Parts: sequence; C-alpha cells; structure tokens
Amino acid sequence: NDIFSNVTLYFIGKEDVEVCYTGSGHGTKSGGPKYKSSKKDIIRTIIPVNIDSTKSGCYPFQFRIPDQLPSSMFFKDGNGGHCSIRYKVKMHFNPLVSKSFSAARDQEIELHILAKPPGTTHP
Repeated sequence: NDIFSNVTLYFIGKEDVEVCYTGSGHGTKSGGPKYKSSKKDIIRTIIPVNIDSTKSGCYPFQFRIPDQLPSSMFFKDGNGGHCSIRYKVKMHFNPLVSKSFSAARDQEIELHILAKPPGTTHP
C-alpha cells in the first residue's frame, strides 16, 4: 500500500483580523483597550491528486485558483491590531497510513496570491 493513497491535499485561504479599541464608548468601562478578533476560512477545498502516477514518489496535481479570491496581505497597525489574508497548500496524512509512516507529519506550503484585476479574462 502506497503512503500517498492515504494523503489528502487541501487548498486553504484564511482571513484573520484583530482590532484594538481604546477609550470609552466602545464597550470599555474603564477606557482601557479592548480587542475584537475574527478568524474565518475564505476557501477550503480538496485538490485531487493523481495517485496512479507511474513515477514512484511523484504525484502530480493541477488546481485552478478561483478568480474571485482577494490578494494575500498582512497589516499590523502598531496598536496591537492586525489583519491578514493567507493561503496555503496542505498535505494531510490520513490516520490509516501504515505504521512505517506513523511519524509522517502534515506539510504546508504558503502561497502568495495576487488577485486578478477586475474585468480581465483568461488567456
């Protein structure tokens, strides 16, 4: 049994925001800072992998990144707040992998995406 027949490949995009409010009137009784956080998936999808590859250890895949995704970004405001949009490809080793691969760990590769300008078409 091949290890890669027990692998799932994902394309994941996440948004992470934390805002720091200071002063009164924003839900703070003492005027001290208050934080509001939000994390959510923008996209999470399985990428099909060709497990019938003829080359041992080589499992090609293709994946078209959806047109409507926003660009990757990170911003830190210097007051404890930040926002980011990040993307990655994640290879997950399913629990049924044989004992010889029990030490296998998930692997992730970060991707930097630049959004397609509005009104453009594919070649």
